[in-house]
Amino acid sequence: MTHRLSSSDWLDLHYEVCRPEYERLAIAAGFEQSWHVLDAGCGSGAYGNVLRRLVGEGGVLVGCDVSADNIRRARTRGAGAGYDEVTQAAINDLPYRDGSFDGVWCANVLQLLDDDEAVRALRELCRVTKPGGRIAVKDVDMLLWRVHPLDPLLITRLMAASVRSDEARTETLGALRGRTLRRLVETQHVADVAQQTMLIERWAPLSDAARRMYAQWLQVLAGMAEERDVSQSDMAVWRDLAQPDSPTHPLNSDCFYACEGQVLVTATVP
Repeated sequence: MTHRLSSSDWLDLHYEVCRPEYERLAIAAGFEQSWHVLDAGCGSGAYGNVLRRLVGEGGVLVGCDVSADNIRRARTRGAGAGYDEVTQAAINDLPYRDGSFDGVWCANVLQLLDDDEAVRALRELCRVTKPGGRIAVKDVDMLLWRVHPLDPLLITRLMAASVRSDEARTETLGALRGRTLRRLVETQHVADVAQQTMLIERWAPLSDAARRMYAQWLQVLAGMAEERDVSQSDMAVWRDLAQPDSPTHPLNSDCFYACEGQVLVTATVP
């Protein structure tokens, strides 16, 4: 699921629609002025501006991402995204010396990994952070995803079918792990661990950007449903959700509502 929504265009659209909540979560990371901060898995650079405001002109902001397309987009933004440097690198093999950063931000990356891979990635995040520095990890919890007016269990049943699929099991379980993320971070024996969950809610009437985002997201989930073992009745609903112009599509309802849950875990590296 998450891999299908990792293109730079999608990441930029999602960030635009959810900007107020995402920026509040970044601020809650606790980074300070003049810090050296790594945005690990920076995507197309959406968080660059808010992270730059946190570290100020006296700080250093470095981004890295495994995707060449995302790196090109972040570099094209250049100073407009706030980064001093952007490097192509995998989160589980970071090209930085031990203790290179005062803080590390990692948004919606661990959810792509299974538990063992996520633990190895966290070990890398802690390795490149100075003793006394901060790590902040944010992931989604798809069990909090809700669209109205729809059967409230429709998406949950799709997630259950995806867990049964060998092809999608890892990324699905990763997207369901959000509210236990703290326990994963605690495997690194860090201090001052704290977790908060934020609901991002939107109601009709929607902005044009929000309508595009939810239309795309539901189309992706509908495509997943075609590949999963869902019931015929659910499949009929998903096929309708693939058509945002359908009169029965929830986006065309005056009572449309959607929410997603984002989980932030912060900790101090000993």
